[in-house]
Amino acid sequence: MHHSVDFKLSAIKLYLKIDSIRKVAELLDCSKSSLQR
Repeated sequence: MHHSVDFKLSAIKLYLKIDSIRKVAELLDCSKSSLQR
């Protein structure tokens, strides 16, 4: 039981990390395209 809770927590952390990385990548893409204009 404890292990599955641990797994859920790490999965949520990983998901949040990927989500924030995606947002940062989108921001960088936006700034890149605006700089190229």
